[in-house]
Amino acid sequence: MVDMGRKVWVSVGVALVALGVSWDAYALMQPNGKVIPVGASLQNLFNSRGESLNSVNDAKIEPPTFLPACEVKFEVLQRNAGYRNSFGWYNVGKTKPTLADLHEILKCSDPVGTKKNVAITADPAYLGGEIGFFQAVGGVGPNCADVKNPATVQHVFFSETKNNPDAQNMNPFIHLLIYESTVTPRTYYFGWEDLIMGGDDDFDDLTTIVSGIQCFGGPPCLPFNDPDDLDGDGFCETPGKITKDNCAGVKNADQLDTDSDGLGDACDNCPMDPNADQADADKDKIGDVCDGIDTDNNTGGGSSSGGDTTDGAMSTGGVGTDGSSGGGSGGTDGSTGGGSGASTGGTSGGSMTSGGTSGGSDATTGVTSTAGTVTASGTGDSGGGSSDSGVTGGQVTAGSASSAGSSSSDTASGSDSSTGGAGTESGCACQTSGGDAAPTGLLLAALAWLGRPRRSRRERVASR
Repeated sequence: MVDMGRKVWVSVGVALVALGVSWDAYALMQPNGKVIPVGASLQNLFNSRGESLNSVNDAKIEPPTFLPACEVKFEVLQRNAGYRNSFGWYNVGKTKPTLADLHEILKCSDPVGTKKNVAITADPAYLGGEIGFFQAVGGVGPNCADVKNPATVQHVFFSETKNNPDAQNMNPFIHLLIYESTVTPRTYYFGWEDLIMGGDDDFDDLTTIVSGIQCFGGPPCLPFNDPDDLDGDGFCETPGKITKDNCAGVKNADQLDTDSDGLGDACDNCPMDPNADQADADKDKIGDVCDGIDTDNNTGGGSSSGGDTTDGAMSTGGVGTDGSSGGGSGGTDGSTGGGSGASTGGTSGGSMTSGGTSGGSDATTGVTSTAGTVTASGTGDSGGGSSDSGVTGGQVTAGSASSAGSSSSDTASGSDSSTGGAGTESGCACQTSGGDAAPTGLLLAALAWLGRPRRSRRERVASR
């Protein structure tokens, strides 16, 4: 209904301007025809603050609602009323707010100059979306308006005029003038009257300024980018503000911080373990304090027990290096699937002997050299297979061993073959590095054959 009256006065103002009548005819008016605001109180205030505002021509009753930034600043600028009034915000909804829905910021006892910074968007009472503002009118003397004490409140005026106590009137009085600052972005002045039927209409009964609110194109208000809250979660990222976003750049309206290290779970690389420094030596995005993986990423040079190891590694309970002695189990070069490629005892003439095996390990046993003749006799346990490779009378007999079983440490299936003295294991497709008896036996046998006594041609003929 106020809007209808306003439209009438706008039309009248345009017509009067066309006729050369003062622009003041377009100014807001009360139902009784009085141009508002009356007097110079508001204009003097604007001038003192460097504002390029005309208190009459720039007076508005809108926008009625606003969107808050992560920090909203309130200040009392004027108190020129007999009543003691308070000021605050409420969530915009479909119904008229009750006293319980009002959030008082500037108390009726706060003097001129009082400033308060508020985090509305971080307040659990904030429902999201737009907010409106109110003036709670108290009494005189000790009768100070307190929305938590209904007995102290005569009535409440709202930035949404539809909620005012006289809204049902055909042409209700205006109780609030709104001015947008020309100096400070997202800042508005609120000048209030506190009588239902109008009063002196100077709108300085309570004058406040609120920074950190905006309404583009509204209502409804279009969202705006808050430079202090770039991720839009309602918590300020700029240092020194009323709130501190514990995950700057990551939207986390709940600000959950399980380990209480000052970093929200949404961006904490160890959300269950306090680590404010967020140290992450191996750059795997898991903090050092909760990263169970070796941070140097080194996979060589370590020790192992009972399994395959890399070159130069030591195994426990087995043989560590090529040609070393032991007889236990443990993966080394020359072994397959955790078997021991151990050699025990001495070697003569390049042959290798083995003093024993453990748990299904591959071994070449009982190889000795005598006067250039190799005699190989014995078995090599490898899951149940046997190996015979003998040299008799200077001749080399190449045997073979099949391995059909499995070893006790990592399975080793496949066959060992010895051909011409070369020992290979099909399980790993590699030669044993401890030295083979078969090639050495062949060499010694050849030397023995070449060194045998020779008879002359005459002796051979005579013997025929």
